Amino acid sequence: MKFMLTFAIRPESRGRDEAIARFKATGGQPPKGAKLLGRWTAADFSGGFDLLESDDVGALTEFSLMWSDLMEMRIVPVVEMRSSPKSSSAPGRSGGETRFNSRAFRGAGAVPRSRRSHQERSP
Repeated sequence: MKFMLTFAIRPESRGRDEAIARFKATGGQPPKGAKLLGRWTAADFSGGFDLLESDDVGALTEFSLMWSDLMEMRIVPVVEMRSSPKSSSAPGRSGGETRFNSRAFRGAGAVPRSRRSHQERSP
């Protein structure tokens, strides 16, 4: 199973410097039982993302504990979207593709255009 690990390095410079030194010393590799598929770090070193693969939750916990003294971490399971989601898999839907209008997703709380239009028509 794949997991996205997000991390935010604590803002004090000592913590950031320690995190960089530890990364240089260890290579930041996860323990046995977890495979690193990719890593992206913010240009200002304030945090980033790791894509991990594992069937061993203990290995993910161990990896988190290796760094939790220096950064805030969150690990969530993720699924890969190879094509647009089918609405037949969504509860209460009756088949067909789900289509989204990118303009409808501007800002937080935006909904797909078809839903937005329906909501705008409601009193």
